Amino acid sequence: MGISSVKIVGSGLIGTSIGLALAQNSVKVLMQDYSVGAASMAQSLVDPSAKFTPDHVFDVVVIAVPPSAFRDVLMIEKELNTTSTFVDVLSIKTKPQLEVETLSGLQERFVGSHPMAGREVSGAKSARGDLFTGRSWIFCPTEQTAKASEKTALELIELCGAIAVRMSAQEHDQAMALVSHAPQILASLMAANLNGANPEWLNLIGQGFKDMTRIADSDSNLWQEILSENSTNIADVLSKVRKGLERIES
Repeated sequence: MGISSVKIVGSGLIGTSIGLALAQNSVKVLMQDYSVGAASMAQSLVDPSAKFTPDHVFDVVVIAVPPSAFRDVLMIEKELNTTSTFVDVLSIKTKPQLEVETLSGLQERFVGSHPMAGREVSGAKSARGDLFTGRSWIFCPTEQTAKASEKTALELIELCGAIAVRMSAQEHDQAMALVSHAPQILASLMAANLNGANPEWLNLIGQGFKDMTRIADSDSNLWQEILSENSTNIADVLSKVRKGLERIES
């Protein structure tokens, strides 16, 4: 294995879980976040003894921030890590790829990716080192991606115990609209119907309803960004669902 050190920008559930998985495989990890407290907590969980000099060269920089922060973080890290491979873990892929194309000299070292794992709870405290074990992890190299960077991204995925699935950014976003983004909306709508319901009915809720609405408690601010950035693909799925519901209703 060639990866020996990784910097993870974003100390939430996914970033910290990646850090835990890597640390379990003897990779030195630096956790970073706009919140000093979040970064400190994540570092204490992942690799409390890790020490890095200011000029340390990381093999990989993982960007695990909300879509709105992606470009700003990338611009900063690009100047600090001039030889590192960059891997993002955002749940949309087309827009980040377009933003990378606006930054000179980065396309060869960037690999878009998206681990298909998560929890309805967020934050470093909810992170798990086995979160990605046996799960699909989509990666989206382009024609400009260097073979060395692609190989490094695949090694990162393997170290986290996931199964690599290659897709284009466009195909990824279409797939996510169907299997992730639209279901998030439907779960939230179904859970919202509980508002104003007879309180006694809530005691009748079974496992089926709980399974269906489990993800409704996810971070609403993050999901607002995701739904906005993949709106066209999601609207296509919702249109088909709406027509199906209309047939059932009639």
